[in-house]
Amino acid sequence: MRLFLTVITLIALSFYASASPITWTLNGVTFSSGATATGSFVFDADTLTFSDIDVVFTPAGGVPVLTFTYLCTTSQCTPWIDGHNGPFLTVASSNDLSGLPGLWIGTPESLGAPGPDDPMTDAGGTIPLSGTNAYTYEATIADSIWSDTVQQPPDFAVAGDITASPEPASVLLCGMAVALMAFVGLRARRAPVA
Repeated sequence: MRLFLTVITLIALSFYASASPITWTLNGVTFSSGATATGSFVFDADTLTFSDIDVVFTPAGGVPVLTFTYLCTTSQCTPWIDGHNGPFLTVASSNDLSGLPGLWIGTPESLGAPGPDDPMTDAGGTIPLSGTNAYTYEATIADSIWSDTVQQPPDFAVAGDITASPEPASVLLCGMAVALMAFVGLRARRAPVA
């Protein structure tokens, strides 16, 4: 009975471990101008928070390289943070975003458009950033709160995705639980019959 409770506890802990924030990585993200974006950010689906943002946008000519490390927190950006949208990123922490470069990592559900529901979760996965209903772009922000107004035509992503894998701790705990269950099963078979 004690071994059974241990197995149940390990399974429960594996679900808890998989609920921790995970790192999402940009893969093969290319824009219509030939620019590229690389890097990563951490997203916690339980608290709807982004952290450890480090995304580099490299124009087709290579200069100037823009490093996005800040999350847009204006009244226009925050309602979009719901797990169905990627982050609105900026190059500086500011209450007035006028004239700053901005990068929106929009997933297929970003505009509430019909199509597959690809929210970012703590379970990880792969989410396309281009194609049907995806809306990832880089542009110069024209107003203080990023109200869908940009100073030049946006440079939309034409290829790429974001991927994340659950942390190894959850996989390890789940694997340990399965191994213990197998051990219990083998032990029960070998037990002498009275």
